[in-house]
Amino acid sequence: TGRILDVNERFERVSGWTIEEARGRTLAELNAWVAPGDRQRMLEITQTRGMAHDLEVALRTRSGREIWLLLAVDILERNGEAVILTQGVDITDRKRAEQALARSRQRLE
Repeated sequence: TGRILDVNERFERVSGWTIEEARGRTLAELNAWVAPGDRQRMLEITQTRGMAHDLEVALRTRSGREIWLLLAVDILERNGEAVILTQGVDITDRKRAEQALARSRQRLE
């Protein structure tokens, strides 16, 4: 269903949502997907391979700021049910540097 079961403190610091605000809701309900197609892409890869690693996605924080995460997504069993474990690394600074480099290259050309 995509409902959040639990988050760690790092999620709270990066996203701005507390566990109480996030639990039981989806990222779509939190309006966190910058590109809603990213969720579908993540699910398709995970269902096909049983996992999806090195996925770059843009998410929106509670304050509306856009961040980039590098995701690792795995399907696990919890209490007899399949659940998705998602781990993310904030790569926002790297993505901004890549975009600045691309703009510089364009200007030089």
